[in-house]
Amino acid sequence: YFAFLSDENGIYNRYFCEIDSIYTGKLDTTTTTDPQTLQKNIVIKPIYKDTAYYQVASNMARNIEWNVFNPKNKVFLDLMLYKNKLKINLSRLPKDSLLVDESNATTPEKTPFRIAQELKLIQDLKTNKIKLSDVIFISTQKQTPTNDSIAQTETPKIDTLPQHYTFQIQTDFMPLDSLTAAEGIDKIEQPKDQKDQFRTAKTRYYSTSFSADYFITQVGASLMPNNLPTFLISNATNLTQRPGIVAMASTSDLFENTKFSGGVRISTDLRNNAFFLMYQNLNKRLDKKLVFHQQRQTDFVDNDVIRTTTYELMAGVVYPINPQLSIHWNNIYRHDRFELLSTDLARLKTKGISNNWLGTRVELVKDNTTVKQLNILYGTRWKIFAETYASLNNRTQMGAIVGFDVRNYTKIHKNIIWANRLVANASIGREKILYLMGGVDNWLLPKYNSELAIPANQNFAFRALATNMRGFFQNARNGSNYAVWNSELRLPIVSYLSKSPLSSDFLRNFQVVGFVDVGTAWSGLNPFSQENPFNTQIFERGPVSVTVFSNKNPILVGYGTGLRTRLFGYFIRGDVAWGIDDNYTNKPVYYLSLSLDF
Repeated sequence: YFAFLSDENGIYNRYFCEIDSIYTGKLDTTTTTDPQTLQKNIVIKPIYKDTAYYQVASNMARNIEWNVFNPKNKVFLDLMLYKNKLKINLSRLPKDSLLVDESNATTPEKTPFRIAQELKLIQDLKTNKIKLSDVIFISTQKQTPTNDSIAQTETPKIDTLPQHYTFQIQTDFMPLDSLTAAEGIDKIEQPKDQKDQFRTAKTRYYSTSFSADYFITQVGASLMPNNLPTFLISNATNLTQRPGIVAMASTSDLFENTKFSGGVRISTDLRNNAFFLMYQNLNKRLDKKLVFHQQRQTDFVDNDVIRTTTYELMAGVVYPINPQLSIHWNNIYRHDRFELLSTDLARLKTKGISNNWLGTRVELVKDNTTVKQLNILYGTRWKIFAETYASLNNRTQMGAIVGFDVRNYTKIHKNIIWANRLVANASIGREKILYLMGGVDNWLLPKYNSELAIPANQNFAFRALATNMRGFFQNARNGSNYAVWNSELRLPIVSYLSKSPLSSDFLRNFQVVGFVDVGTAWSGLNPFSQENPFNTQIFERGPVSVTVFSNKNPILVGYGTGLRTRLFGYFIRGDVAWGIDDNYTNKPVYYLSLSLDF
């Protein structure tokens, strides 16, 4: 059996239809004409007729818009429009509902609209507008077959329609003129004293539920994740952070429209700690971001101990032009507090100094790369940016930065790639940034070249590293401008030679790299100017001071090889490089760092 909705009485009600086979008689057949064997070959076959009959299961006062039935539990749900609201009626089907006798079955009361349809049908049959052969009469009761013949269908009369038959025709019938829709509705409304069988669902507001995206604990020196707004004045406070314990966590809602992230870094000396909190709203096309960051750094300068505490509040938006191209606009407020820690009474009475900065940064970013595996990419990505900042303590202290970063990853064979990067930055204005070239990002054991002096007659508000320049220590070149080109041949040797997928994460990401770095940093209009510090050497002995001016080649070249892999969840890079400075090849420099790409 099955259930269906029908408007037999003018209102859509629920019906059940049962398919059955009816015994209609016997039929004698024979397969031979031999008189001697005729009696033995007579076969008597019963005759059955497949038929279907339906019975009403509801008598509603309004249409059932939608219905679902669970045969296993014999429970059905009706969706109906009641007082301009969709409501659900839950009912349970009796166990013997399809097995009851037809005399106990109830038929829905015909509505005035349905009566008008039948009257008009009779009138059209009498006037020959509709032929009797065009009307299909469907039985609503089980047929009682005869013993020797097939049951005959009752022949309907034109004056009245059969009691247990309904009609099906392709003609639309309109209600009588004297009967309005409102009158029809009034006649089928439920009595006021009858209990409403609808169950009104409780109104419940959507409540956003959050789930954890990740929770990371690791050893490292970098706290700020890659999706934070990048400001040079934010990253240029401390050249190298000491490694410590880093813990980061993130949570988001089901549709990832709202995200909350946070992290903390506890240094090994328990003094240079940092933390950040970030809120992201990704609900619409314009992504919004709000970040609070705090860090503390203690430096030893001569006989003084200086503690710097920095608070940063960043707000940014990202507008995607297409899936690869987007515009980034970020703003920052920065507060620096410099305190001279007391080692004697005089330093104890020294008051701290505070600086406040405002900055804004605009970037045009395009990323058309695809990730083949860890540290192996195909395609090109680049960004062009401009950044400006000003001091709130002194309005004349202002500066700006312009630059670009282009990276290309070319497939050589299978998963072997040739990666190239070209980056250049220029700092302009009264308060510049001092770029110190040399080394790599996240160098675990950094070394600093103290022989090269800082350019004189220039104001530098911040310092930043210019990487990668392997084969040299930090501060191999310095200045307010820098440019560097990095080229690497990345060979995942094990996965390249393997004919089947590797289960070992260490072997799957094991890479051999050959690289070349070319770059320089300078002050002034060009790197060949003699005003740059690397062209000046000062020798002092007693009261005698000698300054020697030279014309060194400002371009640095580094080359070497390295290994890459992921171990205990960390992507570890080990490099050995030789640097060429003014046609002189230096001794090899070894690097151990934790960072991806360049």
